[in-house]
Amino acid sequence: MLKKESGLIDFDTSAKTLDCFVRGMTPWPSAYSYLDGKMFKFFKIEHAPQFDASAEKVSPSTVIKADIKNGLIIACNKEAIKVIEIQPENGKRMLSEEYLKGHSIKEGACFGK
Repeated sequence: MLKKESGLIDFDTSAKTLDCFVRGMTPWPSAYSYLDGKMFKFFKIEHAPQFDASAEKVSPSTVIKADIKNGLIIACNKEAIKVIEIQPENGKRMLSEEYLKGHSIKEGACFGK
């Protein structure tokens, strides 16, 4: 039986594995991670191969890009993922580009526990 803690994302894995994990945890218990002490739930992601070269230079869970044009791009194990749908703590589920229109996530920030 799945517990809520089962949904904590481990970014030190491949983009394909992360995609399967996120889909498997949706709708419950939800795949999630923390940024600056706030929980973010991830509902849909995809591999972002155009950012793989950047992902190789940083640690897994590092934000590579966070803007309206590119969306939210996060490094995983030598690859990059684009977060399509996200839900901030105490917020509603939305496209990551919509979230970034009203909120700032700094490039170089790291998701984690």
